[in-house]
Amino acid sequence: MDRNSRDQALVRGKNCDESHGAPYFEYLSVQPPMSSEWHLNPVHSLTLVTICGALLLAALFWLGRETSRLSPGRHWTLFGLRLLVFLAVILLLLRPTLVTSELKEQSASICVMVDDSRSMQTEDELNGTSRWNAVQQDLRQSTKVLDELAKKYELEIVRFSQESQPFGSQLDKALAPDRPTGSQTAIGGALEDLLRRANNKRLAAVILQSDGAQQAYPPRDQSPQSAARRLADLGTPLYTIPYGQERSLTQSRDLAVTELLAGPTVYVKNILTATGTIRLNGYVNQPIQVQLLYETAPGKEEVVGSATVTPQQPDDLAAVEISFTPEKPGEHKLTLRVLTPDGTTETVTNNNQLSTFVTVLEGGLNILYLEGEARVEQRFLRRSLNFSPDMRVDFEFFDPQPKSRARWPINLEAQLKPGKYNAYILGDVDSTLFRPADLEQLARNVEQGAGLILLGGYHSFWAGGYDRTPLARIMPLQPTPLERQNFNEPIRRDLHLPGPLQMIPDAGLGQTVSFLKLAPKGENENFWKQLPALKGANKWTKLKVNAKVLARSQHGDPLIAAVEPGQGRVLAFAGDTTWQWVMQGFESAHKTFWRQAILWVLKIDESANGTVWVKLDQRRVSPGRRIDFTTGVRGVPPEIADQANFTAVVHFPDGKTRNVSLANTAGEWGGSFGETLIPGEYRIEVAGDHDGKALGMGKARFIVLDQDLELNNAAARPSLLQSLSLMTAKSGGKQLARNELANLLEELLKQPPVVEVETQVKHTPWDRPEVLLFIVGLLTLEWYLRKKWGWV
Repeated sequence: MDRNSRDQALVRGKNCDESHGAPYFEYLSVQPPMSSEWHLNPVHSLTLVTICGALLLAALFWLGRETSRLSPGRHWTLFGLRLLVFLAVILLLLRPTLVTSELKEQSASICVMVDDSRSMQTEDELNGTSRWNAVQQDLRQSTKVLDELAKKYELEIVRFSQESQPFGSQLDKALAPDRPTGSQTAIGGALEDLLRRANNKRLAAVILQSDGAQQAYPPRDQSPQSAARRLADLGTPLYTIPYGQERSLTQSRDLAVTELLAGPTVYVKNILTATGTIRLNGYVNQPIQVQLLYETAPGKEEVVGSATVTPQQPDDLAAVEISFTPEKPGEHKLTLRVLTPDGTTETVTNNNQLSTFVTVLEGGLNILYLEGEARVEQRFLRRSLNFSPDMRVDFEFFDPQPKSRARWPINLEAQLKPGKYNAYILGDVDSTLFRPADLEQLARNVEQGAGLILLGGYHSFWAGGYDRTPLARIMPLQPTPLERQNFNEPIRRDLHLPGPLQMIPDAGLGQTVSFLKLAPKGENENFWKQLPALKGANKWTKLKVNAKVLARSQHGDPLIAAVEPGQGRVLAFAGDTTWQWVMQGFESAHKTFWRQAILWVLKIDESANGTVWVKLDQRRVSPGRRIDFTTGVRGVPPEIADQANFTAVVHFPDGKTRNVSLANTAGEWGGSFGETLIPGEYRIEVAGDHDGKALGMGKARFIVLDQDLELNNAAARPSLLQSLSLMTAKSGGKQLARNELANLLEELLKQPPVVEVETQVKHTPWDRPEVLLFIVGLLTLEWYLRKKWGWV
């Protein structure tokens, strides 16, 4: 029988009552009787069964020859028993199946979902009634109809906030206690919970009573739209009833710090400026005081600055800026706080302050970078140096165009004041930019202990005319006549080495300086050969006797040379294209090279004092949000940094601790932590070691905000509820007013509570134990008769 051509009794739900939007179910008056069909499901294939059947049949007749000498009665009795066994085996191989279609009743369920979050305490319904009391009144007025619905349907009343709590049809129990206390409104999560509980059940309707303000932390922040789409796919109407006003009356007075910005690092005795944004509701023309608090010791904060703002309208935003000078190094907590005026009260006060952390660096290295050509190298070099929190680079660019050069030389007395900078970087700048007195001061600063790095360029070294300046005495180059590049002449190729130039540390001195150790011992030379070659470099004809060559090209040309005039140190680098390292995946090497170069010219040996650092992507997160961090060690040779081990521990605000696993990615260790449900201050501690020797410990703190999602902004969101109900409009879903709840329940009561659905039932007689017993019985009987008749 063809199932596609067979009449079937199907039940359909239609939305035909446009006035109320309630679905009803239409039954076909004539239903066909239950039908049945036989199907064969042979083992492996029908061909295999046919072959096996033929072999068994042949064996049957061959075995029958041995009993031909018996009497005809006994012979055919044994043959018949064997034939029955043969037919039974063929039955097992064909596996016949009887499929019957039956109509079964399926009951429906109705779910009433009630918002149990704290925002439902808001008293903005008629006559100052709270939203929760309004929900109670509406449901209690419909008690009789709900009792009738419970007799016909599977009625389920659910209170939800951050979690769902079903109460069955017990209305009184569901409405107690009288005060909603949920800290979140997880509408999407509650609908997903309902769909999971209703798996394989038919949902006739879902009624959602809420203020519509979806406010939840992960993992309960599931999208309500996604759940509504699933209800629409199931043909289940969603009826929403909003409570509350879009502008909550209780929010008329509220002060909140909504933003706090401050630099992540600052040097001791430098000015730190904190800026913030204050939301001021309901305090028109009243002066509001704002304070900046600074952590001077663990658990101790002091007011270091204040400001006063006066809102000009009921809902106002004010920007504040407060500065102070930190005196002690370390990581310190910074808090911006707004004070509630005397004689006034606020419903919510935990949004009156916002905190972050700032790292105060002791001393720090101040670097002056002078550049006369807008080239790529300077951007990457500055970025690598600024990556180090203890280095600050002041960059000054001097345009070499004729109009700008007309104002040269420039007075740089203030920039070159002794003691202002620890190190200087001189880029592609012609000597005519400087006054002789300024170059003399720069030379003296280096001779008194400052560091100087000279970079290659068309107007660097003698090509820039420095052989006839006071700076010549501290450079590693020997003056040579006629090595000058004038602005109005073509570039002199005889002053430069064409690329590609593979820079390789010198076999002698180059193996001893820290900034040329970019890989573990034994691998360093090969690592340098992997770095992109320089596109070109300045050609140094002759170096001073006391100059030290630290790196050369593959042809033996000196590319890095150093000299130590007085107490200082000068590093001359003939190239200007190390930015290619970053572009081709060697960013870490670029950072190490330039940081270590600065430390080397300042004669700072970091190898003796390893420092473990911890860097957080965020300092403030909402509850439930994941915090990511990276860690590492600076101040040790690369081979130690690469092979170091790190362990991370997170300290919770309640004193508990949790270990965090770390992963090494691209030479940098990183971790991720997601258990941030408790508001307060967290601390991450990372310890490093190498071959059992401690490398130090790094610490970083972050704050999980103490946010009252429900009361910080208790305004209702009826538009969300309306959009959810419209997604199920084809099934009858819509948004209703409070006074329409009773009519909706009456309409649902009129609908048939059950439907008949067609189901298929399979009967497989071949896998019943009786079949096996039948075969065993036949074989036993056949053996018994042969033995009785003396044939065994």
